[in-house]
Amino acid sequence: LVTAIKVTEAGSRPARWHATCSPPRDDMADLASTYLGLPLRSPVVASASPLTREVASIRQLEDAGGGAAVLFSLFEEQFVPNRPVESGRPWSTLGRDSYPIDAGEFAIKPPEYLDFIRQVKAAVNIPIVASLNVAHPDRWIQYAAMMEQAGADALELDLYTIPADPMVSGAEIESRYAEIVTAVREAVTIPIAIKLAPYFTSVAAVAGRFDEIGVNGIVLFNRFYQPTIDIEERRIVTSLELSDSYDGRLPLMWIAMLSGQVNADLAATGGVHTVEDAVRMFMAGAAVVMMCSALLRNGVPYLTKIRDDLSQWLDDHGHASLAEVRGVMSLARYDNPEDFKRAGYAKVINRYW
Repeated sequence: LVTAIKVTEAGSRPARWHATCSPPRDDMADLASTYLGLPLRSPVVASASPLTREVASIRQLEDAGGGAAVLFSLFEEQFVPNRPVESGRPWSTLGRDSYPIDAGEFAIKPPEYLDFIRQVKAAVNIPIVASLNVAHPDRWIQYAAMMEQAGADALELDLYTIPADPMVSGAEIESRYAEIVTAVREAVTIPIAIKLAPYFTSVAAVAGRFDEIGVNGIVLFNRFYQPTIDIEERRIVTSLELSDSYDGRLPLMWIAMLSGQVNADLAATGGVHTVEDAVRMFMAGAAVVMMCSALLRNGVPYLTKIRDDLSQWLDDHGHASLAEVRGVMSLARYDNPEDFKRAGYAKVINRYW
């Protein structure tokens, strides 16, 4: 998947880079945006992926016109829960060998992640968003503050759990998430974005609850990777499937529904593969679009194409800036808001039947 990019040592630029990525033209429409209170030169953000695991490839993403980069995630499974800290020392003073973690199959230990943040911040000028993939409140929360101290400009919390226990209600899960977010909000001063799954009884209510806690952004949506079954070997098979444009329908709908109803910035992730995909997300009300699958398929220079195509689209339609179209098709501003709700569903079914 990643053979389309050329990764070199962290201290050097890729030799072929400037032949494949062009700087913004002076006559391009203004793509300057704000996300999580951070000024971005471009609303196209690189989401957490293999492309944000290396300093060299993050520099490529910056050169390609990326407005920011979300680093690959640390997972709560990498931390041993509730293990006493040695000799009462705070986490920040623990050495690499004594850190209460269980690296398991993960490629990097949490202390090394802090070093990586520092290396990236020294190498690029775009905002860097650290990422934690979690499901339960635990002592890893203190690590969020260490990410801030290491130089992260913001933090993305990827809230990911499979609610398979019939004795645990949706309200309990939502309260657990709120507990996590509240604790992290109290632990750091940098902006926080919450990456949600779409499987809530009321996405709007959950988003509103996080908004009240004081999150700065809501990323829609996290994609669950459902396993399949090998019917001959009788075993569970897991795999990662890249998204396509159709996957953008779900986040598009909810961004349009939430735009104007929450204070937090809305970020679209999953299904942004063409300039048309991006424009739709911005019209719905997205502050930024996040790209992963399209870049893995086409290489980092594809980000430059999306950036240039977006500017060209704005020029062709008489817009001087992206701000002129952002949110114009949101629920709050659309002439027939019922098309977003049950009435729209009924229309579709009736036309088909």
